Amino acid sequence: EVDTNRVAVEGGSQGGALSFATAALCGNRIKLAVPAVPFLSDFPEYLKVAIWPANEWIDYATANPQTGIEGVLKTLSYVDIRNLAPWVTASVFMAVGLMDETCPPRINFAAYNKLKSEKKYVVFPDSGHGLPAEFNEMRDQFIKEKFGISSALK
Repeated sequence: EVDTNRVAVEGGSQGGALSFATAALCGNRIKLAVPAVPFLSDFPEYLKVAIWPANEWIDYATANPQTGIEGVLKTLSYVDIRNLAPWVTASVFMAVGLMDETCPPRINFAAYNKLKSEKKYVVFPDSGHGLPAEFNEMRDQFIKEKFGISSALK
């Protein structure tokens, strides 16, 4: 009893990354994706701009010189949403916080910029990894609008 024309995925941080990945790997079955402050993107850049968990990958590479940082980055590339983004066919509405030190906006946009589907984003200049409640309303409105759901319906 699922309306397969109205399947959306959404989430924040790792859930935002999983929204990207699900939309990429499920093709046309996913109609909308709403990732908020998505993680798991552009790992080489992430190592330059974020402390955690980048420090754990660096520690692993140091402790395992046979793998090194190149090996770590190669493994991480398989789950990098920047690499999955071109496969997304769903409409995407992404949100970022400019003060986010966990998932800096530049890594969010590394994936967003690779999207070929319809896309839009919202930036919250004063927000970090947590977004204001206003985003929840924007997300819900985006989904209702795209699925042609009346505002009177919950």
